[in-house]
Amino acid sequence: MLEDNYSEEEKYKALLVQYAIHYLLTTKQYEDAWSLFIKYSIEKLNLDEKRDFWEQFQENMKFIDLPIVEIGGWFAANAKNAEVSKRIFEYCVYESSGILEDGLISPYVSTSACMNLADIYFSTGFKEKALDLYGKVAGRESKNAVRSEIFYRIACVYVAMGDTKNALRSADYSYSIYPENIRASILKQKLQWS
Repeated sequence: MLEDNYSEEEKYKALLVQYAIHYLLTTKQYEDAWSLFIKYSIEKLNLDEKRDFWEQFQENMKFIDLPIVEIGGWFAANAKNAEVSKRIFEYCVYESSGILEDGLISPYVSTSACMNLADIYFSTGFKEKALDLYGKVAGRESKNAVRSEIFYRIACVYVAMGDTKNALRSADYSYSIYPENIRASILKQKLQWS
């Protein structure tokens, strides 16, 4: 399918590349997904193969489709490159719309990119930033299953901060809006008994 849609002007259509990478990742073909992502990025951005890929990718994020940039953030996180992943996701979440108001989330960024950035904040010790971002993204998410997951993660941050009251409140809310969230149910019970 990729070869059938190849053209000299556009190389691969961005949407098709996004689909192919997503398919490869969901079927656990990580090396193929990485190869396609890096090939597309190098061609699309005209990157110098002698320079560091991530350095150039970060310099040129504004010239590539946002979903591809988000995929880049995922690949950097998967490679355990927290600083690069954080920078890429911060661009996606806060800068990609061109409105640089402090803390304002881009209307174009995906919920998963916001959650990934909040996860990075939490795992690198910035718990307050994680809570703030989780709260903002929960407010714009309409799917109860996803909102439940966000509130479960908020509860986990509160647990890490030693705030049992807010952890219980968040876990309870997570469970109430989506009772199939077993992790929220278990955390709620654990907090009630502690």
